[in-house]
Amino acid sequence: MIVVGGSDQTDMLLHDAGMPVSRCATPVLLVRAFERSNCVPQIVVAPLLAPGFDILDVIAALVRLRFQGQLLAVSAALPDVGAVLSELRGDCAGFRLDILQVGG
Repeated sequence: MIVVGGSDQTDMLLHDAGMPVSRCATPVLLVRAFERSNCVPQIVVAPLLAPGFDILDVIAALVRLRFQGQLLAVSAALPDVGAVLSELRGDCAGFRLDILQVGG
């Protein structure tokens, strides 16, 4: 699993759940991690919005890499998550996108 953005707390939670985690600060570094990796991850976790990038940047990077796993976008609660998913999934050629809403 690769986490784009993230935090030490996120890494610890995933590690405690038995999931090996690599973290990248930006979509550009995500591409570099894929290029160096012998093992392509099946799951990428990224924020819907982050300082300096958003999920569309991550989607574009994954499309270029021909990613075939699952992208999990993390967001605060959205008023119409279905509409956001419909809009974003049109750009996700070859992989699955879901949104995890956290908080209230």
